[in-house]
Amino acid sequence: MAEAKAAVLARQIAQDQARSGLQAGSLFGSATQLRARYGVTEAMLRQAVLLLEEKGIAFSRRGVGGGIIIGAPDSSSAARTAAIYLQFQGATAELCELSTRANHWLTALSSKDGLSLATADYLRAEAARLAKINFASEAYRHLQLRTIIAASAGGAALALSTQVVNQLLLDLTVDTNVYRSTSERYRLYWEMTHKKLEAFIAGDVEASIRLHDENLSLVEREVQRSAQSEGEAERPLPQSRKAEWVVRAILRDMRNRGWVAGDRLGSEPQLMKAYGVSRPVIRQAVRLLELHRAASMQRGAHGGLVIGTPDAEYATQAMVNHLQEAGASCAQARNLRREILLRHVPEFLPGHIPHLEAAFRAMAKKMPSEFWATGASALTEICRGANNIVGLFLVNTLREFEYDHTEVQSPTEPDRHAALQALEAVVTSIVRKDSSRAQRAIIQYWMIEGRYLANR
Repeated sequence: MAEAKAAVLARQIAQDQARSGLQAGSLFGSATQLRARYGVTEAMLRQAVLLLEEKGIAFSRRGVGGGIIIGAPDSSSAARTAAIYLQFQGATAELCELSTRANHWLTALSSKDGLSLATADYLRAEAARLAKINFASEAYRHLQLRTIIAASAGGAALALSTQVVNQLLLDLTVDTNVYRSTSERYRLYWEMTHKKLEAFIAGDVEASIRLHDENLSLVEREVQRSAQSEGEAERPLPQSRKAEWVVRAILRDMRNRGWVAGDRLGSEPQLMKAYGVSRPVIRQAVRLLELHRAASMQRGAHGGLVIGTPDAEYATQAMVNHLQEAGASCAQARNLRREILLRHVPEFLPGHIPHLEAAFRAMAKKMPSEFWATGASALTEICRGANNIVGLFLVNTLREFEYDHTEVQSPTEPDRHAALQALEAVVTSIVRKDSSRAQRAIIQYWMIEGRYLANR
């Protein structure tokens, strides 16, 4: 119960920090002030701050002028919440492919004019730092660097989308038992990573895309290897990563059970025995699961770790809050949303065409003031029609952030007519299985819509 209360308090502090408008490094309040403000004990506040420190959202500073200090916005917490929700919805590694291609295409394109020497030095230094860390898998090392590269491309939306997909891939493809790797596997992953990094630094878009496709093949092999890895010798598990390891192990066991909300996974002693870790490690892992609404620890004779119900609204709001805190650009969010949509057009299933037609017909009946918002919602049917929960979640989240931070003007009658014609062409082209024409029609609609949007 105390751990659950600490998670609730951590969420409340994070939300209040975001609303305060204070910059990273600012004092949010002393421990005494915050205990009085939230009506909690010193121990409860300390637990909540530990959860915030794990995500870089805040940290404590002792001495004169000390207290709880606001950290730089960190996407890892929002990405983890989204990844857990998508696992609950049955997402697979295969469903990540289209979104990860969209992310990487925009990342590669951003470097076409080359990077500054300072940025290049920073990325090489990060690669060197990651090379020294004992990760659970070489896939983990590579995917971490992919997130760093996306962030350097200049967009918080792109970085967050990349991290969500990366986190999901890690949870789904990295066997929780494999703190191990062969020297050959290490060499393959890191050699590929360095080639891709240098192509990005040089602004070689074609090479960067080609190497990315080869990297996807390596990740697919990692999936197959994880499924056949029971007999391999394990490397020692680093103390600092035990809670992270346990979180992934518990998520795996939840997926294996079909993620039935209310199912009991075991008491604290049973979990300690099942995962071979100490009580503090189990409690830290449980706190993280509670923070993301994946599970909760219930006390009493029939208590234990109980599977939760991650929901779309909470995951979406976590993403939108991060984008706002990180100062994400609506233009970059819009570009990413378009790219993800375009990638899903060829995968559209014929059986969903009536739903797409109905969405566009409803748009035609809307008042001018609601026209563009309805159109953005209707376009998400493309991801739904491709039966891709990952793309659908990302597109809906980006749309919500974009329209929350954009002034939308009503279209003129000629442009309203032209936009409806473009969307009619989308449907007609999908019916004819002409993906290229459907994609061109979406871009045409996008250009018309763009004239009526302005950042707030």
